[in-house]
Amino acid sequence: MTKNEVLFWIQTVSMSLDVSVSYISEKSQFLKVYSENPFYSIFFSKDNENILGKYLNLLQEKIIYYANTPIKTCYLNICLNKESEEYLVIGPYLNEPVNENQIRELQSNLDIDETLLIELKKYYSAIPIVRLDRLWALCNIFLEKYFETKGPFSVVGIKEEHITSKKYKLDESLDKNLSIKMLEERYQMENELMNAVSRGDFPSAFMAYEKMKSNLNSYYSINDSVNSSTKGITILNVILRKAAEAGGVHPLYLNDLSTKYSIFSLSKSVDNISVKMIKDYCSLVKDYALEGVSPLIKRAISYINLNLNSDLTVSDIAYNLCITPNYLSRLFRKENGISVIEYINQKRIKEAIQLMKKTDMQIQMIAEKVGINDLSYFSKLFKKQLGKSPTQYRRDMGK
Repeated sequence: MTKNEVLFWIQTVSMSLDVSVSYISEKSQFLKVYSENPFYSIFFSKDNENILGKYLNLLQEKIIYYANTPIKTCYLNICLNKESEEYLVIGPYLNEPVNENQIRELQSNLDIDETLLIELKKYYSAIPIVRLDRLWALCNIFLEKYFETKGPFSVVGIKEEHITSKKYKLDESLDKNLSIKMLEERYQMENELMNAVSRGDFPSAFMAYEKMKSNLNSYYSINDSVNSSTKGITILNVILRKAAEAGGVHPLYLNDLSTKYSIFSLSKSVDNISVKMIKDYCSLVKDYALEGVSPLIKRAISYINLNLNSDLTVSDIAYNLCITPNYLSRLFRKENGISVIEYINQKRIKEAIQLMKKTDMQIQMIAEKVGINDLSYFSKLFKKQLGKSPTQYRRDMGK
């Protein structure tokens, strides 16, 4: 792995999680990263440089080390090359928001005066909140590529007594079985969610989402759900987009929905936003998935969906695909059980229904919007599919 690739990964993690990531090529830089923290003097009571030096000497390659400070800030430290003194330092960050009671407890335990306490509160409001498991997953992907070996890599902590007594034993500090179990369960739960979404199965997807929240919270003493922040929503959005793509949805529709949830307001419950997002992606799969369809018919369906409001004919579609109309008609009916025109009409009426639900547009305008300029013909198609006229359907909706 080249240095440029390492720096690119650092930049990606730093931007996506809004956390500081430092690449260190000598021991003095390691000390500098910690000493630049405005509350560094609180971390250790004395002999700061000596303690950090001893800590650094204990770090081994292919291990992710976490360090919790007395003021609840956290760091991850990774040794890339012991011989050339190459390290990564991620942090400071918080695992969870610090509440007023915790701040008061810190004030008492660390004998912090009121002036410093005000600055500490400002510090907490600015520092990023990042889940350990989220960082862990990113670091595992990086280390697998960097060391060209299969993970997962253990996350361990070196306690202060290990540093001062020099009695630290790596094997005693590893909880590798738990590490592997947590990582495997996390990916298993994410796969369950993705598999359900790729099928358009919202009930199963919702159950998988609830399971993810419940299981992850059992490992961490926090009230942070899987998606309790803007970053969490962004990550879930990526997972769901990939799942819908695996389900056969065209990138154009994926981009529209993904963009919608990349700009959202936190005025509502984030958990409600997450559930709605899962439901929307499942609906997208049910409406637009092309799984199990031949590449040629996928292209035909995509062309239809993207040009639904135009004057579509079998000849136009066939011409766009460089095949004959007869061949397109035979293959389309064989794979979908209905003719090309029947499919177009079904999609148009379905789109019209959505416009009725979401807008107050007149029936004539809705018909034109979905590519049917003849209102009488539109009404005939509508009644054939739903058993009632567009006007009656809208009246029954209470609009």
